[in-house]
Amino acid sequence: MVKLIFNQIVMWLVLFLLGISFIGVLIYKVFGLFLFAIFVFFKYKKISVLSGLKSSQHNFAVILLAAFILRLLWVFIIPTKPISDFGLMYGYAQKVAQGDYSGFHGYGYFARFAHDTVTVLYFSLFYKFSSAPLFLIKIANVLFSTFSVFLLYKVVEKIYDDRQTALVSMLLYALYLPSIMYNSQTMQENIATPFYLLSTYYFLAAVKNQTQDKWDKVKLLVFCGLGLAVGHMFRMVGYVFILAYLFYYLFYKRFQNLIIELPVIIISCLVPIIILSSLLVSSGITESQLWNSKEPYWTSILKGTNIEAHGHWNLDDAEIPELYKHDPVKITEASKQIIKDRLLNTPKLKLLGFSIIKFESEWAVPDMSAYIWTIPGAVDYFAFAKVFSKSNLILTGLASSFYLILLFMSILGLHRNKDRPVEINFFLILYLGYALFLMLIEAQARYAYMLSWIFIIFAAGGVRLKDDTVVKVYLDRSIEY
Repeated sequence: MVKLIFNQIVMWLVLFLLGISFIGVLIYKVFGLFLFAIFVFFKYKKISVLSGLKSSQHNFAVILLAAFILRLLWVFIIPTKPISDFGLMYGYAQKVAQGDYSGFHGYGYFARFAHDTVTVLYFSLFYKFSSAPLFLIKIANVLFSTFSVFLLYKVVEKIYDDRQTALVSMLLYALYLPSIMYNSQTMQENIATPFYLLSTYYFLAAVKNQTQDKWDKVKLLVFCGLGLAVGHMFRMVGYVFILAYLFYYLFYKRFQNLIIELPVIIISCLVPIIILSSLLVSSGITESQLWNSKEPYWTSILKGTNIEAHGHWNLDDAEIPELYKHDPVKITEASKQIIKDRLLNTPKLKLLGFSIIKFESEWAVPDMSAYIWTIPGAVDYFAFAKVFSKSNLILTGLASSFYLILLFMSILGLHRNKDRPVEINFFLILYLGYALFLMLIEAQARYAYMLSWIFIIFAAGGVRLKDDTVVKVYLDRSIEY
């Protein structure tokens, strides 16, 4: 009974949030609405979704190669300049390569935000091969992104036990604009995403493992934890995945699985992080542990609760650390008090409106702000980039239409497929947990990008019927439910 109630609550909460995202795109992206309306008009009662795509090694290779070529072409055509935090990480990596670790000490930027440490160290490795390694880093991004496309295929195949559906998902991810555009920017998500996908794949492999060989399952769980560790060191949201693993075990597996298997994942995740962090501190490279930034995490929550700034970065909240001389205790106390005042003294309707607007600003942005982070900085460097800078409407229209279809098929599939694989519940929990996490911290659409592949997994259910084949989806069937 408890499992059923939990399942229904999570299901309807996810559908509600997907609906807010869908409506948000329709409201703010008129051009996308136009294209979507034309799409539905021509299809009328039915939407043919890649029904001709056959499962074969040839199609698999073609899609994977196309994913690689599209990303490589983008990197060649759009020479994005590292800006903001990305520029700081890329620039400081050169000093690290020369043996200057001062930025990791005192109140240096990367001592205050220690979670960026591993990314800086990663970039510094490229300076060993070139004095200007930006293009090499972008090529690595392309390889990681293409690997993510492959991993999504493996994840969907593991969920549905069906290669054809996996190919559909693979094609959708290969064409997903943000996953193409962000390759030209030096952002942590480019490296973190495939490792989180890898962790997810091994988790699914472990929970679906029916063999009697216990060591085989242990190996899968260890690889799950190791993938999670690497992903977390680049983008520290691994605890959201751990909580999703926990709740999935709690409600969909036996309690024995929870107390035996989850600790293996957690230990496999924590050990490499603790070892690396301790080595960095003992060698004098860093002063703080990777998980112990000198600027308290409360400052991110402080910005995330700023009503007037809609939860985004703002100067008033950003000046708090300097105001209190970077004293973590005073910063934490001041931040907590301001947050408390905002939540308790803001009218409830205004707080509700703020929450909806903030959520939409994170999840109802079809390109996940990829245009903002990749195009403007490239215009001054390459004339062809100016074409894209003047074609924002076209890129926005394409991204909006694609995203609307993903959201629509996600809602349709989740609402229609009552007999969907139980593993889909893990992704429902993961999405809900991540969405709630983003509601707490400073809002940026690019933060949602790292988990945006989850919509492709949901959409896979929208192109399937009960016989587990890729088919034509009839809109009038959804009305029955």
